[in-house]
Amino acid sequence: MDKQFNALSKNIAKINLYGFKEDVIKNMYQKVCNDQADCISKLKIIKEKIDNCLKNNDGAGAIELKMSGNKLLSRYNDLKETKEQIWRALQEKILKNRLLEKFGSSALVTIKEVIVMALIMFVLYLLFYDLTHPELSLETKRLFYYLDTAACFIFLLNFFYELRLADSKKWYWKSHVIDFVTSIPLPDLQLLRAGRLARLARLARLARFTRVLRMLRIIFFFWRGMDQLAEVLDVKLMKKGSKMLLGTHDFSTFRTSSCQAKSPIKTMKKISIKKNKDKITLKFVSRSFLQQQVRSMVGCIKYLGEGKWSVDNFKKSFKSKKRSNCAPPAPACGLYLERIKY
Repeated sequence: MDKQFNALSKNIAKINLYGFKEDVIKNMYQKVCNDQADCISKLKIIKEKIDNCLKNNDGAGAIELKMSGNKLLSRYNDLKETKEQIWRALQEKILKNRLLEKFGSSALVTIKEVIVMALIMFVLYLLFYDLTHPELSLETKRLFYYLDTAACFIFLLNFFYELRLADSKKWYWKSHVIDFVTSIPLPDLQLLRAGRLARLARLARLARFTRVLRMLRIIFFFWRGMDQLAEVLDVKLMKKGSKMLLGTHDFSTFRTSSCQAKSPIKTMKKISIKKNKDKITLKFVSRSFLQQQVRSMVGCIKYLGEGKWSVDNFKKSFKSKKRSNCAPPAPACGLYLERIKY
């Protein structure tokens, strides 16, 4: 039974926005747009009612309507973030599908990406060697420059090819501007007889190394199944979602069915999420906790950071007060009690 449950949990955990088909993402995007339009329509009605209350000197009614309007504003902002996430996923999916259509198979697209990654590593190696061997001859520096320029030409070719295929040119420029900037060939200073500015500017290419790390993540996933160790989480989004848990709430969503607590109402005094290199630490401060509350909260926050949930999904799960809407709890091995205050 446990094996079946774990297998089902893993399959469900794999479901995320970037894995959906293009039509599904488009429908999601349209639905969010419709929900935003609905919020605006309701806000207009509330605004008219508030104006009528003020004309009739009904301050209490205006305040009550304002509270309803604030909820709609919060809802609209949540939808805005969800819309941005869906938009990015849609643009990436469209680009991916067009690349597949042009190349004919996913294997050829992967080969293209591997070649680009290999060239990035090669260029970074040349940069490192150049910086650590200042005594290089002018001929060697010139050779490095020619090799670097050839690689940069391929980078630019790849950049403008994908730009042409992208549905939103603005999105592609915004998402890949670092690729464009770091693909501009900069000759060594002695070739230009200039100062050290150009060499320092070439260090910006280290930013491309993040793409290499993403490729290494894929390699580790297929080679050793260690994708969880290299998982990239959106800490900023995790922090935003965790703020909803602060204060006094009904934490039934995070409460296991075997919990013996008399009430699911708890007060969360403080939550901190800190990232140090590849380690993310979450701290929760409360007078008491429900059974599996912390592990369940971490599981939901992790879903948010992975992009499997939007902020709106996280909020709905929390407010539903239903255990069935909770994400899989985090493993118990990472949980410990830091201190008790009297």
